[in-house]
Amino acid sequence: MKRFKKIIGVMLSVITVLPYFSSLSFAQNEDGKIIQYNMIVEADGRNTHWEDENGNTVDFTQSELPSVKTRARSNYYVPAKYDARDEGIITSVKEQGQYGTCWAFAAASCVETSLIKKGLADNTVDLSEDHLVWFAKNSLVTDEADTTHGDGETYPDMNSAFSAGGTWMDSISTYARGSGPVYDSDYPYATGNWDESHRYKSEFRVTDCSAIDNTTANTTKIKRAIMEHGSVKTSYYNHNWYYNVTDNGSAYYNPDTENKDTNHDVTVVGWDDNYSKDNFRDGYKPENNGAWLVKGSWGDNYHLKDGYFWMSYDEKEIASFSYYEADSKSIYDNIYQYDGIGSYSALSYMGRTTIYGANVFTAKSHETLSHVGFYSRGAMLYTIYIYKLNSATDSPVSGTLVSTVSGAESYYGYHTAKLTQSVEVNEGDVFSAVIKIDVSGDSNAALMTEGSMYNASFNKYESYISMDGKNWDYIAPDEGYFKTAGNVCLKVMSTDVKECSHEYTSAVTPPTCLDDGFTTYTCSLCQNEYISDIVPAKGHTPVTDKGFAPTCTEPGLTDGSHCSVCEKTLTEQEVIDALEHDAEFDEAVAPTCTETGLSSGVHCKRCKEVLLEQEIIPANGHSFGEWVVTVSPSCTDKGEEKRECTECGVSETRIINETGHTDSDNDGMCDECGTKIKEDVPDTEKNCGCLCHSKNKFASFFWKIKLFLIRLFGIQRVCDCGKAHY
Repeated sequence: MKRFKKIIGVMLSVITVLPYFSSLSFAQNEDGKIIQYNMIVEADGRNTHWEDENGNTVDFTQSELPSVKTRARSNYYVPAKYDARDEGIITSVKEQGQYGTCWAFAAASCVETSLIKKGLADNTVDLSEDHLVWFAKNSLVTDEADTTHGDGETYPDMNSAFSAGGTWMDSISTYARGSGPVYDSDYPYATGNWDESHRYKSEFRVTDCSAIDNTTANTTKIKRAIMEHGSVKTSYYNHNWYYNVTDNGSAYYNPDTENKDTNHDVTVVGWDDNYSKDNFRDGYKPENNGAWLVKGSWGDNYHLKDGYFWMSYDEKEIASFSYYEADSKSIYDNIYQYDGIGSYSALSYMGRTTIYGANVFTAKSHETLSHVGFYSRGAMLYTIYIYKLNSATDSPVSGTLVSTVSGAESYYGYHTAKLTQSVEVNEGDVFSAVIKIDVSGDSNAALMTEGSMYNASFNKYESYISMDGKNWDYIAPDEGYFKTAGNVCLKVMSTDVKECSHEYTSAVTPPTCLDDGFTTYTCSLCQNEYISDIVPAKGHTPVTDKGFAPTCTEPGLTDGSHCSVCEKTLTEQEVIDALEHDAEFDEAVAPTCTETGLSSGVHCKRCKEVLLEQEIIPANGHSFGEWVVTVSPSCTDKGEEKRECTECGVSETRIINETGHTDSDNDGMCDECGTKIKEDVPDTEKNCGCLCHSKNKFASFFWKIKLFLIRLFGIQRVCDCGKAHY
């Protein structure tokens, strides 16, 4: 029966230094300890999570390595809508029936699409889910000569194996082991019970499987993966209640899945950013438009439309999307490996961003080593070295370095890399594969191992771990620190060497800035291949990327550089923060009586920008006191008076008119100055009895009336005084 056991990680404290033996010693961990992470398969057989050595759930995968150029494409047009069926690269919808084998159907569908995209098959290809399920669930081999002997689990019959559920790791570890893929016509569905002679049958090679975390930031990357590989596999929580089936299709959204595990694997073959949220079931509509186009494995049943449905982008429980890559079977013939179940554990040195691992193998025949296979925690740089050793108990780096391959990976998964130079070995030759892993940031570099989720058999002198690539530790069940770790998940693939009178053709790979150039010689008869005529890498041709100074409001850039040949950034331009304004106060100017003033303000001393504008304050105007006479007027002369502003002291003057003479007693003399102001009255006037000279008010009044009439009629009247009156 399948064992679901929770792994209690082994706490590895400071490692004791052992006596030097055969170029091997336990390296002292200067950062404190080695830690072990473990993948836990949950009781449903479908869901997994990672735990640290104390049983705490951890977010183990790392999908960001910004300083590294990985294989993930960055310049790739992504339309708002895409349907891979339109390209004729999607195979027919299958029927899984009553069994819990959706994981195998989704994986096989993705592999089929990869083969079609690469021109290795057409859309009628039908790979066997039966073969995959049977040998994934019955991973324990009976052949003791098999280097994976003792790894895995068994089920007694087809029904129990097919009902056990499965994980992403089940599919990729089985394919990577060399079990399948094969054709469905040779291994029809719901047959099972295949004997061991069928385990390593395969028609193609599955070389890669990468899992992209389902985050908003990764949505475009997931779409690129669908376009590049034809489809991706994912898992969701299926419940029939939440489907909405119409003539236009089937739509699915379950709002109650945020904390649920998934229970069904499917294949995603497209998307539509504008798929209306109104297409989903009433009462269960997502907040946003947009949905994935999903291929199921239940045929054309009642809640699917032609076997497909649309699943909302808002579906919360989806953890990741995985793509598969497949290739021709002929790329290699044999696999040297110790891991029969894939990777369910990882070792790290606390605080270290670099780690080394190694496996030592013995060649079984005359072969050419050509490829390596390995698992990654997530984004990482790697270099793999192949050494020829003198003994199977030697240090994995004690022999002759014969080939390498370097690269970078973007995501958690399994990967295959081709050696830069193939290595010919003969039966009995001992060789090692050494992997160096580099990560960046705060993450610990992780070496992927089998772990003990299931049975894992491993022995001394097979797998090793190192902090620096010089001092190595055994990974063996009798070593307390590593007794649950299992073998390092690192494979070497080879091609059988057939006796041949080689006829080689050559293909020149020119050197790049970083990689040596070489000539690949391939035999046209047996396909044997080797590399020679190494041309050293040219090195970068740096070009300065001129920076610019920051301003008060805009950031600047430091000088950087890039290679004019390969465009690789050599010196990253760093952002220089904006300087911010250097504020200087503009003092206020008080207004005067006649001049305007200014309020206080602020300007930037550096860029002169006005930060707080000074406002004009109107002039106050004079505040004059009372008029004060400075020169008194007289009867005949003008006077003058002055007043002063109480604020500024400014004065102003004005003329006072003459007062004029006054003769109140009618004596002809001025009352004020005594000046004679009129001539003496002639005696004739004095003695004249005419009314015009009368001092009597009444007589004078009658005179004026008389005078008016005289003038009205133009009569001249001569007064007794001799004057004419009108």
